[in-house]
Amino acid sequence: MSYYQLLKNNPRIRTLWFINLVSGFGSWFSVVAVYTLLIGFNVSPLVLAVAAAFHWLPGALQAPITGTVVDRSDTKRLMLILLAIEAFTTLAMITIDAPELVWLLLVLIFVKMSSASFFFTAEMALVPSLVSKEELRLANDVNSITWSVTFVVGMASGGLYVEYVGVTEAFLLDASTFIVAFLLVLGLDIPRVAAKHAESFFHFVKAGFFYLKNHPFLIHLILLHATVGFTAFDALVSLLAKNYYAATVSEPLAIGFINAVRALGLALGPFLFIAFKDQKKLLGLLLFLQAGALFFWSEMQTDYYLSLIGSFVVGLFTTSIWSLTYSLLQSAVDKAYYGRVIAYNDMVFLLTNAAISLMIGILAQSGVALEHITAVLAGLFLLSALYFRLIRSKITA
Repeated sequence: MSYYQLLKNNPRIRTLWFINLVSGFGSWFSVVAVYTLLIGFNVSPLVLAVAAAFHWLPGALQAPITGTVVDRSDTKRLMLILLAIEAFTTLAMITIDAPELVWLLLVLIFVKMSSASFFFTAEMALVPSLVSKEELRLANDVNSITWSVTFVVGMASGGLYVEYVGVTEAFLLDASTFIVAFLLVLGLDIPRVAAKHAESFFHFVKAGFFYLKNHPFLIHLILLHATVGFTAFDALVSLLAKNYYAATVSEPLAIGFINAVRALGLALGPFLFIAFKDQKKLLGLLLFLQAGALFFWSEMQTDYYLSLIGSFVVGLFTTSIWSLTYSLLQSAVDKAYYGRVIAYNDMVFLLTNAAISLMIGILAQSGVALEHITAVLAGLFLLSALYFRLIRSKITA
């Protein structure tokens, strides 16, 4: 089955795809706007890194509770509440107009991303109940490709929009996309995935923890999925735009286009590997290729135009690593534990993203060259590839 056939034959997956398309597109407008705002306030590299970390940290901190709520709640109602919070916090960002309010911007980012990660967990726990086991990898590929496409279009047009229209207008457009997504979820017919239960909330949390403890195979998959977090270099791109490319192109355009070209690679990458049937062999290959791509980009970064090429190559392998590890995990989890296991998976993944963001800021603040920081990220992928070789026999595909 092709991606097109999956969307054509499954109307609920098609509607979820469109929800992701709409909300994802607007979100990248506000990301460019946020970093443009912070650069305009002339904040330190560490503040930029904290802002980047706050895009990931909330989901990690709330993960154990998130999974339990998803496994016990009406999914549709939960998704509607979360989209409403995202729309409200995005609108509130319009009020940030002075350096003294940077703290409030960080709070709003934290709350917005708490809702966004909660929404993602609810959605990913829902997907396995809407498709067959054979269709699951295709459905995850569609999700990751959609994310990549919205990243391409959102970042590129967001850079242009912020440059020629304005930051406030970008926040308004972003908020409107969440309102459209809210209306789409309102009309979506989806099953209630919550388990029937008599146990307490605490019992659900504890049961999820022990389920993972008793299935160490799942922990290996969670750690492998978290390697995608080594590509959380939003702060790095902002620093490249500020320190290396300001003489060539404006900061909003540099941020937008570097991310957009990388995301074009993210969108195209899965089509290169869809024919591979041996999932373990493919995963090992992708981890090595991702390390090589980051080393390649590190050699290109001092020149803006060469950096665009490097960022495209980096994007080619990331989406497939994300989709492959997620599909392996979902296929191995009992239905009653979808929400909790996915939440723990997201917790480790998001903690990795936050740690990498902070590491970039700390190293940059200490004077380490940005291209050397990128080489460090490449080294982390190389270590991950070696780790996979050691535990490969414990992974059952």
